[in-house]
Amino acid sequence: MTRQLPRLVTVLGLLAICLGATSGKSCSISDFLKGDSSNSDDPPFVTELTLVNSAGENTDTFDFGETIEMQLTVRNRLTTTAEAQFSTTRTSDFVVVNDNSSTVLWKWSTNQPTAGTTPTTLTFEPGETKTFTVDWNQLGDSGIATNPGTYEARGVLVYDGFDTNPLQTNNMGSSPKQFTIRSP
Repeated sequence: MTRQLPRLVTVLGLLAICLGATSGKSCSISDFLKGDSSNSDDPPFVTELTLVNSAGENTDTFDFGETIEMQLTVRNRLTTTAEAQFSTTRTSDFVVVNDNSSTVLWKWSTNQPTAGTTPTTLTFEPGETKTFTVDWNQLGDSGIATNPGTYEARGVLVYDGFDTNPLQTNNMGSSPKQFTIRSP
């Protein structure tokens, strides 16, 4: 029994870390018991945003008024199953801001029906990639057309704090992707 005590203390410590985790990612004591401690130090997800024009081409330049398709890909980089947990049915979102600014011009969820209050879990198998896609018609949240210029877009799995700070660094979101809207 005395030889088991250090292992028990380690397991209890890891359980305390999991219970205190607020990053929105899954933390399972079974992962630690199996010897996979990747949830403790490394983010389980790799996120990337791709912008696609009306011809279906990946690009960072768009004609004024052209629909911009935003594709957020999220890959589980672990060799074990990973979960992303959400407090509502809204799992992903997208924003457009002025270049080098935190001023949100458009947020996908703003003009969508309110998300249901049911907590939601997305499960990713080892190495699995899921893609979330929305179309943006270059209208701001106010319904006014966005002017030609340079902007940044970001796609995220909704993390705690996203609604108040959508550009906050978080492994659940892509890096901001710069793009240009050309003059007509």
